[in-house]
Amino acid sequence: MSKYNIFCIEGSWDYTQVSDGISVIPILNILADGGIAGSIHHKAHTVQELQYLLERWRSSDIRDKYRVLYVTAHGLPGTLMFADSKSSNIMKPINIPIFDLLETMETSLSGKIIYVSACQSFNVNKKIIDNLIEKTNCIAVIGFKNNLDWVESMLFDIAMFDIINKNTFTLTGMDKILDSIKKRYSYLVNRLGFRMVINRSYRRKRS
Repeated sequence: MSKYNIFCIEGSWDYTQVSDGISVIPILNILADGGIAGSIHHKAHTVQELQYLLERWRSSDIRDKYRVLYVTAHGLPGTLMFADSKSSNIMKPINIPIFDLLETMETSLSGKIIYVSACQSFNVNKKIIDNLIEKTNCIAVIGFKNNLDWVESMLFDIAMFDIINKNTFTLTGMDKILDSIKKRYSYLVNRLGFRMVINRSYRRKRS
């Protein structure tokens, strides 16, 4: 039985086509069918849609039920790629500074896990991640420094969500998650450039 649910925001994988052809929905279905985690899946093609969905998740009735924010899209160091609906060329995605965007959510992220599955997006100075943790009081931030193979990253995400479900949203639980994923999936941890930063100053009662 799942303990924690996932609020998933998925970007577009091919802005030149009407349909992407690929999606993380099969991951979410496996997690649901296995009783690992329930989820809500949303597609965001533009940065405006991304901002809207993040605001929608901020409402307490949603964020308290869906305690893992799972954002997946194309990425580069410190950024995610989304189209701009205000641009004259909506077919050309732009780079969105993901850490700056998440910081604007402030304590709505308190006690939550932020999981960003995107190529190279966490290939940044640790101070940038630490600033996000300080401003939001999230309990942990997860991402990747390297380019991601689709199949390998899907397998890793399933394993990661399974391990999260078996632990608590406490500092002890986060340590167990990190230790378990490194021991059991060391090959993928190294190949994908897995990075998990735990909020060592986590304040449970912060509003």
